[in-house]
Amino acid sequence: ASAVLLFFLFGSAGFLLAAVASTAGVQTIAVFRTPQRAFFGSLLLSALVVGSLFLAVVTVQRATAATLLQRAANAPLAAGDRTAQRSAFMAKLLRVHAFFPTDVSARAIAQLARADFVDRLSTVTKDNADALRPQLQAAFNGTVQFARLATELAPSMDDHWAFLGSTYHAAAGIVDGADRFALDAYTEAQQRNPTNPTYAIAMAQVRILEADRKLLPQDQAFAAAEHALALALRLKPDSTDAHLLLAQVYDREGKLDDAIAKAKDALRQYPNDVSALFTLGALTYKKGDTATARGAFVRALAVSPNYANARYFLGLIAEKDGDTAEAIRQYQAILETNPESKDVKDRLDRLTTSPVAPSATTGSR
Repeated sequence: ASAVLLFFLFGSAGFLLAAVASTAGVQTIAVFRTPQRAFFGSLLLSALVVGSLFLAVVTVQRATAATLLQRAANAPLAAGDRTAQRSAFMAKLLRVHAFFPTDVSARAIAQLARADFVDRLSTVTKDNADALRPQLQAAFNGTVQFARLATELAPSMDDHWAFLGSTYHAAAGIVDGADRFALDAYTEAQQRNPTNPTYAIAMAQVRILEADRKLLPQDQAFAAAEHALALALRLKPDSTDAHLLLAQVYDREGKLDDAIAKAKDALRQYPNDVSALFTLGALTYKKGDTATARGAFVRALAVSPNYANARYFLGLIAEKDGDTAEAIRQYQAILETNPESKDVKDRLDRLTTSPVAPSATTGSR
C-alpha cells in the first residue's frame, strides 16, 4: 500500500509542478496537445490526487488503530481499573473507526472487547451467573460484531477469520451454536491459508470441547478431531501440539497404546518438551508402567524444576513403591510453590501421621 501511495504522490506532484510552471511563465513541453487529451489529463490528475488522499487516510487510520491496540496491550492494567482503562482505549478506537472504518480498526476493537469478555467470563460462578449474563452477552456481541466486520472489510485475511473462530471457540458451550460458528470461521481461515496447520488443530480442539460438553456424541466428535489432526500432521509432521492432542483423543477413546505412541512421536521431535514428557509420564503411569513414567517425570523436572504436576506423580509413584520418605519430599516441594493445594496437603498429612502409607490414586490436584 505504501508503494502505491508513493506512486500516486509522486504522480500528483509531477502534474502539480507542471501546472505551477505553466502559470509562472516557465517554458514547458506540452503534454496534452489537444483539448481532448487535456480533458483526460485533468481527469487523471484528479484521480491521482483523490487516490493519494484516500490511501493516505487509509494508511493513517490503520496505523492509528494498530498503535492504540498496542498501547492497550502494553498498558499496565491493575485489577481494579482494568475495565476503565480498556474503556478509554475503546472510546479512542471507536472514534477512529467511525471516521474511516478499516479492518485493522475493527479487529482492534474486537480484540479489546474480547479481552473484556474473557475477564468477565473468569468471574462467573453458579451464584452470579444470572446477574452477569447481560454483561457477558453485551461483551460477546460487541466482539463478534467487529470481528465479523474485519472479515467483511478484508475477507482474504485468514487471521481475521481465525480470530472470529477463536472468539466463538471461547464461548462454545456457553452461547448456543458457538461451536458450529467457530468451526465455520476456522474453515474459512484454512481455505485462505491451506498450508497453516494451526487452523486444523483449532478445529480439533473445538471437537474435543464438543465431546466434553456433550454438544456432539463422543465417538462422532473424536472421529472429527482425529481427521483434523491427521490434516495438521500432514501439513507439519513435527507439530508437537498435534501429536499431543491426538494422544489425548486416543486416550479418551481407550486406545492407550496409540496414545503413548503419539507422545513418543512428539518426544522424538523435541526430546525436552515438558508437555510431551508429562503426557508420556501420565499415560504410562495409567498403564501401570511406573518405571517409564518415573523416567519421564524426572526428565520433565530437569527441564522445569518447579513443575508441580510432575512432582505430584512422582509422589504417587513413591507411595506405590512404599517409599514414604520420597513421597513426602515430593509433596513438600510442591507446597513450596503451591501452598494452597488441598489434595497435596491431605496426602502429606496422611503420610506424616500414619505409619502405613495409603494407596495412591490418580486423582488430580
